[in-house]
Amino acid sequence: QTSRLDPFDPTPIYSEEIDVNPLNTPSDATSIPGGGAVAGTVASASGVDVAALFFDSETETWSHPIQLTLDDSVESSVTLDSNNTFCAVSYLKTATVRSATDIVIDGSPIHVENFPDPGQIDLCLLKVSLGSDPSVRTGSLKVIPLNPSVIEEVTLEAVVENTGIRPVVDLEVEFYDGDPNSGGSKIGETLVIAGPMVGGETRTVRTFWNAPDSTRDLHVVVDPNRIVSDLDRSNNTDSNLAFLPDLLVESLYAFRVTENYSAILASIRNQGTVDSTLTDLELRISTPTGPVIERQSVGSMPSGATREIIFIWRTDETIHPEEFLNVFAIVDPFQGVIESEETNNADSYRVEVARFGFGADINRDGKVNSLDLLLLVDEKPDITKDGRSTEDEFFFFSVEWEKLLNSGETPTATLAPSETPTSDGSTPTPTQTASPTSTPLAVTDTPTPTHTFTLTVTPSPSPTATPESPTETPTPTATTDVQTTRI
Repeated sequence: QTSRLDPFDPTPIYSEEIDVNPLNTPSDATSIPGGGAVAGTVASASGVDVAALFFDSETETWSHPIQLTLDDSVESSVTLDSNNTFCAVSYLKTATVRSATDIVIDGSPIHVENFPDPGQIDLCLLKVSLGSDPSVRTGSLKVIPLNPSVIEEVTLEAVVENTGIRPVVDLEVEFYDGDPNSGGSKIGETLVIAGPMVGGETRTVRTFWNAPDSTRDLHVVVDPNRIVSDLDRSNNTDSNLAFLPDLLVESLYAFRVTENYSAILASIRNQGTVDSTLTDLELRISTPTGPVIERQSVGSMPSGATREIIFIWRTDETIHPEEFLNVFAIVDPFQGVIESEETNNADSYRVEVARFGFGADINRDGKVNSLDLLLLVDEKPDITKDGRSTEDEFFFFSVEWEKLLNSGETPTATLAPSETPTSDGSTPTPTQTASPTSTPLAVTDTPTPTHTFTLTVTPSPSPTATPESPTETPTPTATTDVQTTRI
């Protein structure tokens, strides 16, 4: 079949293979002023999209494959036409509708979320401008190495691309110290990208310079003398603030000073090219955005300087259930210093905190005990399980739970009414026996409140212990009543 592109007799020059017409939809071709165009559908990362190639008869070059659509719809039925200003691409666009559905495989139903189904079909028209568009990729201008020493030779690098469809021949590129529109000075010589730079092609350009002793606003410009007929000049420049300070937390270490105090040592370094302004160092609990422990001023730091900062943290001032906590050190927490690298401003270390897990001397009596535990959980003891908490139960809980904490055991106590007081009103002094291995017992309440309670502990069966002294009794094998008197 005769085509309007037959006279061009194109030669394959790119080895890259693309999946053309995955849906067996026809491609189309048309002539354009000074060349021709071919378009069709291709498989892309988003699904099925329209892509095109453009031929330039003057340089006898084909553009790189240029993807014209990028969405999750399915494009098909591509046709082309052109005039003197643009190439028209028409195609059908089938929307992709995703929903939950059930499908049956081998007789078994399977529920699938986000199942794709074809939706509305639209006829679309896309216009491709006929021309070249040299540009600088945004954010591509950089200095290598990132933090050079003063006077050290550095490489200035940028990525130039032709986002149009026609080639550009001998494209000029210049680097500047400062904005060229505001008196910036050119760095080195004008660079020339030799030969045709076809549509969709990218090139990396470089020049060399000696690092200055202060921060500079670097710029790169393509086609600075406006030689090329450019579709869009707004993308011809890129800029980068370079030769900056670079603060980092070089190391972080912690150790226990006393039971409730830890020392945290942070080493801060400015590895940037120039001095930093005033800034701070702060400590936070668990995450870089967690509660602040403390903040100290670091001051200004000369280039290459290292500074040691020490914090003394009272670890029981904060309620936390873990024995170890991650503590984060963040330098320049408010980002007041413009740096060459912002991702190295934090480090973490696992710090051992106060004992008993809760780590809180809530009532500030100098020790962590059951009273702090009660205050921490904000709960009153209801030992008799009668739905109310009395002063006697609080006293009993405090004394007996304190003993259990100190002994390392966790038996469950039974609260029962005491025996009849003696004639002088006092409660008989109990005889202490060796500590049995305890098991949970029932709790019995007394209808008449009293300040005297009986702690009944039922041990599990165990061998009879040999007394170490005449006053010690063997390990009991039956229930033992121990009276506890509130004073």
